[in-house]
Amino acid sequence: MITKTLDLYLQGEDLRESPLVQWGHKVVGRGDWWYGCEGLVGTELEACILSRQRDVIKLYHSLKEKGYDGSPISIYFEKDTGQVCTYDGFHRLQHHEVPGLEADMNCVVSHHHPDPNQRGDFPLAETLEEINSGKNLYQPLHDPRVEGWNTWRPDSKTRFKFLLDGALVPGTVCDVGCSTGFFSRGLTRAGFKVTGLEPSKKRIAVARYLATIKNVEMDFIEGYWQHELRGRKFDNIIFLSVLHHDILANGTEQLKENLGILRGNCKRLVVEMPIASAGVKWLDKDRKDTWAFTPVGLVYFLEEATGMKLLTQGIGALQDRPLLVLEEKVC
Repeated sequence: MITKTLDLYLQGEDLRESPLVQWGHKVVGRGDWWYGCEGLVGTELEACILSRQRDVIKLYHSLKEKGYDGSPISIYFEKDTGQVCTYDGFHRLQHHEVPGLEADMNCVVSHHHPDPNQRGDFPLAETLEEINSGKNLYQPLHDPRVEGWNTWRPDSKTRFKFLLDGALVPGTVCDVGCSTGFFSRGLTRAGFKVTGLEPSKKRIAVARYLATIKNVEMDFIEGYWQHELRGRKFDNIIFLSVLHHDILANGTEQLKENLGILRGNCKRLVVEMPIASAGVKWLDKDRKDTWAFTPVGLVYFLEEATGMKLLTQGIGALQDRPLLVLEEKVC
């Protein structure tokens, strides 16, 4: 609405029936508040709406000439998705689109939303405590709300360093099973264009929220990689502690078939998984013999399934979980 009205203004068009004017009439007509125009009729209503439009145009010129003045944008977070929403400040945000301005916004969390469930900040600690069955973090997270919590994978920083030390090629990355986004955010800051793929609605909500408050611009896909990666191309795809869950759910042969969808769809593939199910501490005793690769056998399995070849490998803090880097074969 604002953007279209400003486009018409810049083109020198008549603004008496602009999208902004039409919206003002619509809002007042249904009895809602609209910048002091509510309750007016006839010429008084028209004058009020046009006055508001002039204010909008003045704001455009002010932002274009002086830039963003730091005035607060009121926001709230959807509690189910972690998506940031604007409660107040739509006009200022839309004004930035027309002259192509870029600025970090001064955002404040609103407590005035009509729906009490949408007021305030995202329930970070409560959501993490729910998905991790207590005060546990799967990946490291520096936030005062979870300070002192147990971290299940403290070796994540070591794995992240491995990714940056030549495991990836420049360009796009799909972080499969991104969980709460530790690797996704770090790779984005390192210059990659990252998409976090995660089947858990609550985990991806946390990842989306953390990306927003840490000012990291990345994409997210909620779903299972076996479906979501079909037909999608990425320069890099990483499976960190993911594929053994697929074996547990569907078996080794089904995993091999599913990995076939990666053929020709990525330049580098990074895999970390336990070589054998016997080493997975949290598995029930009756599932400890679900799979057992040798180090060489795991490489052969991945090469045969993906049509790629091993480039390099590393050993993480968990000795039974090698970090394998495969690359596409060049004919």
